[in-house]
Amino acid sequence: MKLKIYISSLLFVLIVSSYFVYSFFYGDPFRKHYFKKSVQEYLINSYEEEFKINSITFSFKNSTIKNPAFYATISMESNETQIFNVYRDEQTNKLQDNVYRNIWDKEISSEVKIIFGKYYTNNAILIKNYIPKEPPHGKNSVYKIPLYGDYAASLTEEKRALINISLKKHYEEGDIENLNSIIQEITKDRVYFNIITIDFINDQFKTLATFKMNWNQAISVDNQHSILAYLKN
Repeated sequence: MKLKIYISSLLFVLIVSSYFVYSFFYGDPFRKHYFKKSVQEYLINSYEEEFKINSITFSFKNSTIKNPAFYATISMESNETQIFNVYRDEQTNKLQDNVYRNIWDKEISSEVKIIFGKYYTNNAILIKNYIPKEPPHGKNSVYKIPLYGDYAASLTEEKRALINISLKKHYEEGDIENLNSIIQEITKDRVYFNIITIDFINDQFKTLATFKMNWNQAISVDNQHSILAYLKN
């Protein structure tokens, strides 16, 4: 009888210990299940399209005891190539997604790459954008999301995107004229930004020169010609 009690107690301790160890590294499975249900409800209330949850990931680094950080990777049922994320905002603890920002990021990158391609056809171009915040919205369709140019036109400068471009080539004196022409085309095409940064990099991704300006500087031709790229040490 005592042996049975001992074995039962030991099993109980092992099960509880395993549960806490698993939860510590991979997240509480009960909270994970609740998060998944919450995401499903959130998507139904936020978008007209049907989404599916591909995976739920736990972030130990961004978690607290009260608020474990789970992230859902989602895709549309009709288009599985577009991947988005749903997560809880750290300040409000409310669910939000990056659907708008993901679509706008691709839109900005596509337009910028087309413009750069006119001047640098044989050079690799890497583009990374940071769009500060997902706009609040009611139930909407992914296919009715406004173009970034239309959305950003009414934003103050600090709320617009940061555009970072890396151009794999050595900086030459003639590049400044190309860059001024590129900036003019970007502003003309209404690719609104807060700050645009263009780095010339080598094959080891070391920065050789940098060209940077904000939107107000970019829309002034005089300012464009007065702001020159400078060589990095």
